[in-house]
Amino acid sequence: MPKLLIKNTIIYSLGNISNILVAIFLLPLLTKTFTPAQYGFIELVSVTILIISSLSGFNLDSSILRFFHEENAERKKIIISTIIIGSTLSSAIFSVLLIASLRYLPACLFTLSDSMSPLYIALISMPFMVFVTNILAVLMIQQKSVQYTFFSLFKVISVFILTFILIKVYDFGIAGVFLANLIVYVILSVVGMFYLVYRNFFRFVFSLVDFKKILFYSSPLILSSLSWILLGNINKYFLRFLDGPESVGIYSVGLEICMVLGVLGAAFRQAWIPYAFSITKDSDNASIYSGMFKKFITVFFIAAIMIAVFAKPAILILSSQKYLPASLIMGYMAVGILFVNLSGSFFNLGVLIKKKTGLSAVAYFLGVVVNVALNLLLIPRYSILGATLALLFGYLVTAGLLLYFSNRVYKISYDLKLLFYLLILYLAFIFTWNRLFN
Repeated sequence: MPKLLIKNTIIYSLGNISNILVAIFLLPLLTKTFTPAQYGFIELVSVTILIISSLSGFNLDSSILRFFHEENAERKKIIISTIIIGSTLSSAIFSVLLIASLRYLPACLFTLSDSMSPLYIALISMPFMVFVTNILAVLMIQQKSVQYTFFSLFKVISVFILTFILIKVYDFGIAGVFLANLIVYVILSVVGMFYLVYRNFFRFVFSLVDFKKILFYSSPLILSSLSWILLGNINKYFLRFLDGPESVGIYSVGLEICMVLGVLGAAFRQAWIPYAFSITKDSDNASIYSGMFKKFITVFFIAAIMIAVFAKPAILILSSQKYLPASLIMGYMAVGILFVNLSGSFFNLGVLIKKKTGLSAVAYFLGVVVNVALNLLLIPRYSILGATLALLFGYLVTAGLLLYFSNRVYKISYDLKLLFYLLILYLAFIFTWNRLFN
């Protein structure tokens, strides 16, 4: 593996691990302060805002990656400015409209007595979230990995400190969780704007012609982005309606701890994908792709076993006994996260190289369909285990379709037999472990 890939993986790991670390650090605070139902409410609001921000920002941050290298220096500044202004303004309009109509929306999803205040605060923070997301995309495409990590670390450390102060010192309750996020995103937006202007990456200009072109490119990707978010989070909504808000909280704790694997995989992906693109014309690229695949799945299965074995101690340390049922599902969740990472780092390479991103949208959408169908079938009978199995099979279907589509347009051979054997051994281990020790 080239030194640059190793360096970027380590640096991006620091930025990405910080995201999961703050969630883990907050787990004891949130789960010991709030009931499982209240924690489930916090998760539902967070997921809802994530979905709305993805729609309202038109996924324009992905356009930065697409257009940045195809323009000269002056045009790059106009493109970046247009994307940032356009997505932030669009998100702000969405936020205002939703706040104005919130009182008329059905309250069946958010039933806590203090639900309105957190919802208002979360909606106000949405444009700032979109703005910061674009700043991070600019830093990534310019390979400003140190600055990227600084922004990420500052965000999570500040969120943790402010959340603690607002909840424990000033007793803001659930609203304090979202108020802390709002304050940090406002600060990061101001700092980010000064940085972009100081580095001469941003002009206070908006090109309607460029915006239409960018929007035309990014619009089809909204389905992929939305499907990706729904695939990993829609289970929480079904748990809320089919099994109760407490189940959402318990399920979310297990998923939060397992996302250690997801964050590490995402850090690898941010460094691996640009490198994988750079060797598409090399004669030995097939052996590099295949070799990296073998190493990745081997390391991942070892890490997944560790998650399953130490699930109970992790839950007791990071939350409380109320959430121990999550230990039964964490081993299966880890497999789902494996397929997420295989989809994003390996199985989608063909469609990305050949720019057939519409095929990715189809794969993710069908994964969501399978997930929804299995949620309806399994949750009433198996509760959080049913939601976890639905998640696992949704990710499995998406990964399989991406591999099929990619090989249709750009053939890459992976050792699928090794993946199959490791998967069977792992599932047998998880089943036995749960029967004996959970």
